[in-house]
Amino acid sequence: LWIGTGDGLFQYDGNTLNSYPLTFISGDNFISASTIDNKGVTYLGLNNGTIVCRIGQKFYLIKESLTFKSTITQMTFYKNELWVAVQNKGIFKISQNKVIDGPILLPNIQTYCFLNKDDNLLIGTSDGIYIYNNDNLSLINSLPQTKIESIKLNPFSGSIFIGTEDEGMVEIALNNNKIKILKKYQFINNIKDIVNDREGNIWIATMGDGIFFYRYNKEQNSFYQEFQFTTENGLPNMQI
Repeated sequence: LWIGTGDGLFQYDGNTLNSYPLTFISGDNFISASTIDNKGVTYLGLNNGTIVCRIGQKFYLIKESLTFKSTITQMTFYKNELWVAVQNKGIFKISQNKVIDGPILLPNIQTYCFLNKDDNLLIGTSDGIYIYNNDNLSLINSLPQTKIESIKLNPFSGSIFIGTEDEGMVEIALNNNKIKILKKYQFINNIKDIVNDREGNIWIATMGDGIFFYRYNKEQNSFYQEFQFTTENGLPNMQI
């Protein structure tokens, strides 16, 4: 198990937690994003904008990432190429460990998260969600026009959950390039992340309201809130 933290990379082998500092190669130890390709190569994005790839126990710096100088907020593979969201500089494409030209999308908009579904790339930004496909980029006006913190596909329901900073969470369906809003969860704000568990339930981490748990009902293909973790039932604080 590999764990990326604000203090570097750690590996847990079942008994021991081993540290792999990255400052010697990247100048930073704060891991802000990660992804893995189909060959098992791990890519680590850091707070200072550098990108390090891990092959086995060896680490290599993508040298051209030294020019980013802004937080790597997320990375994903889109049509077999690595796409990188650089917070204040837009979206870059990396092929064969080389940055291709300048930002290919949204050079003047803060970008935070990606989701690739059926070659439709959903991009969460400070202004809402953009959709990119076949060289076409457009803002989805029917979705919240605010900071998007998380976009996650639930593999059980097939729906997509969008977490925002101040307009709650939205559940949508994306089929044939068309967006359909399924449900709005407007009372949950300051969402930082959305995670699916192995039974299809969703866990929602917030900055200030703890953790929300929504159970998946397979028969109805829907979700309902079961409980909320707060300082009153075990959390050390409400900032997740």
